[in-house]
Amino acid sequence: MYDQTGLYTRRPESGGVRCSSAHDDQFIWVEYFSTLHLGVRRYLNKEKESSLPAARNKDMVLLVFHVIWQLFIMGLLWYIFAWQTGLTLATSAWIAPIIYVLYNLL
Repeated sequence: MYDQTGLYTRRPESGGVRCSSAHDDQFIWVEYFSTLHLGVRRYLNKEKESSLPAARNKDMVLLVFHVIWQLFIMGLLWYIFAWQTGLTLATSAWIAPIIYVLYNLL
């Protein structure tokens, strides 16, 4: 917090000790980004904070769908590789990590 004297103060939990600049105090990144996120939602997107739980639920559904989709694509590619090479899925187990790495490069 910057007051009128030109000095930065620490968070109240730390005793309110003054420091000469912002570099003397550790920056709290988690708090910064959560505040930034809420500010973007409120002022730029004009969304209410009451919609935050619904947005989190939607994000979780999309994450689950994304993971299921990745597993489906990797399994399909693994099956096609095993079918083309004549190997069983058990003997071609090394292809799964390779497919995963290649898929993440997309």
